[in-house]
Amino acid sequence: MINHHLQHDNFKSALEVLSKQQETRLFYKFSPILMQNIPSDTVDVWINKGKQLNPKELIPAIVQYDHSKQRAQVSKLSWPMSPYCSVLCCPH
Repeated sequence: MINHHLQHDNFKSALEVLSKQQETRLFYKFSPILMQNIPSDTVDVWINKGKQLNPKELIPAIVQYDHSKQRAQVSKLSWPMSPYCSVLCCPH
């Protein structure tokens, strides 16, 4: 069902279906494309999932994030990923 929504560029519906899933591998699989299109909503779902998700596994999705599209989102990425975010989002 998630693939169907993504194929039709219905990203919010795909994220809604994904947010109800318990299988974390689906988050790691679909988060990169969702971060390209609806990063703020995607990070909100990650935050709601909390410790169910492994921050290291979300790094590929974060790399897909386009800072020029939504710079304000960077502050949300400090969630439990602060060690990773400081390297990926705000290199010194």
